[in-house]
Amino acid sequence: MKKTTIIPVLLVTLLLSAGTSFAWPGGQGKRACDNSYHRQGQRMNYEQHQVRMENRLEKMAVILDLTEEQQTQIEALIEKQWQDRQSMRAQMQTSRNDLRAYKQGNEFNESEFRAKAQKHADLKTEMMVQHAKTRQQLFAVLTPEQQQKAEKLRALHGEGFFGPQHGNRDGYGQGMRSGKGCGQRWN
Repeated sequence: MKKTTIIPVLLVTLLLSAGTSFAWPGGQGKRACDNSYHRQGQRMNYEQHQVRMENRLEKMAVILDLTEEQQTQIEALIEKQWQDRQSMRAQMQTSRNDLRAYKQGNEFNESEFRAKAQKHADLKTEMMVQHAKTRQQLFAVLTPEQQQKAEKLRALHGEGFFGPQHGNRDGYGQGMRSGKGCGQRWN
């Protein structure tokens, strides 16, 4: 074959096969058919985070052809996001517990409950903003060519490099809204 044919064929093959290389084992945090969590409520510890981050960076480095400087910058951004997220999760858990305790209490004051609910909603919003901000910072580290390749991969594989690779938070995606449940075939 000619070089002009081989290179595009290799690139298309790389892009199509990249989807399987980004598949993470298990469905961490997703609910199973019996409504239990695969990880059973356990959070990722720091060692698990380190392993996941190393795997993620290795894949990104190969597919996007990252320089050492880019890898260092991305690693620092991911580490900072993880630390910030751990802090936010602790605040969210405290807020959730506070709301739950107030609902189960004997007295109810609507304005006080609204204030607690608003605080919880503000924490959720802040987590979403931080996620989007980190994603943009990661994207800014890449060259225009790398950005283009990352966008193609993200489109092929949901969120790809920059976020979760599942549908709804409950792990069922569009299927549950369409009436398909556990044990039913998708045709």
